[in-house]
Amino acid sequence: MMLAVMWKFGDNMATLEFGNATTKIADDYIKEIYETIGVKCPLTVIVDNGVLKQVIVETEWKEGSPTPKKVINGEGKAVIDYEENYEEKELTESQIADLNNYLQENLVL
Repeated sequence: MMLAVMWKFGDNMATLEFGNATTKIADDYIKEIYETIGVKCPLTVIVDNGVLKQVIVETEWKEGSPTPKKVINGEGKAVIDYEENYEEKELTESQIADLNNYLQENLVL
């Protein structure tokens, strides 16, 4: 474990800080997971004091957005409707295996 000590001077005060200078945050873990599985999927992580405590990963999801289009309603008026324009995606067995290996090495329960 690395101990970081830093003196700060300002406003006629000196502050001494102690702590781990390399503490990971949620974004660090998310980046590592995306690099490990090779795809960006819906993902939530919970990190407590730099320790990965929980990971929630959607293995199936949709990407895209609705496309607006003009249609004629029952009264003969033109209105805007939306057409679903989504691509269904899912993690492969290999990606899930890679994720499981990463979690075994990094998740602390």
